[in-house]
Order: sequence, then C-alpha cells, then structure tokens
Amino acid sequence: MFRRSILASLFALAIPAHAEIIQDAAPESHVVKAFNTLSGRTMIDPDSSGGPVTIPLTGNSDAARATVAELVEGVGLEAIDLGPVENSRWVEGMLILWINNRFGSDRQNFDFHLRKN
Repeated sequence: MFRRSILASLFALAIPAHAEIIQDAAPESHVVKAFNTLSGRTMIDPDSSGGPVTIPLTGNSDAARATVAELVEGVGLEAIDLGPVENSRWVEGMLILWINNRFGSDRQNFDFHLRKN
C-alpha cells in the first residue's frame, strides 16, 4: 500500500497538469485553473454543502487569478490563490481524491474547505 502511494506521487510529479498543457500551447493566454474540486450542485447552490466551500485557483497571471477569484466569490464560494500554473497538478490530485470518494466507494461525500491563516 505504501509503495503504491509513493509510485502515484512520483507519477503525479512527472505528468503536467491539464492547465500546464493549455498554458504551454497558448503561452500568451492567461490560464486559470478553478472550479474543478466540487460538484455541479455545489457550484449552483453553495449552501447545499452545509458550510464554506473553497475553490483553489492556480495560474501564472496575478490579474487573471484575481478576476476569477471575484467570479468565485460572486457565486458564494471561497477563493484561495495557490499561485502559478505548476501547482495545478496538486489541485488535479484533489479532484481525484474527491471523485474516488464520491463515486468509487461507499465513503462519505465531502467538499473542500481550506482555511486561510
């Protein structure tokens, strides 16, 4: 079990995130990864989650991340700026965890709330 998680971690380090691939394909664009760690229901009705829901943002443009943060907060969710697009691979890992819990098991469903400090 431990060996498998180490291999999965190493694999994640070697594979670029989708946002990185898009940024590389369109280097002049302002790619921001957001809204991929929650269900459509929570996105439409944030109160359905029973508490705050955090939307991680990654991208190379500070201004673009700030614009997307305004959109996130405008629909009643919480934005957290996680920096450059290279951090998107970790956000994608959060999605894998969320999907596996929600659809691949009998484990409890959840939404992410990342507390800022």
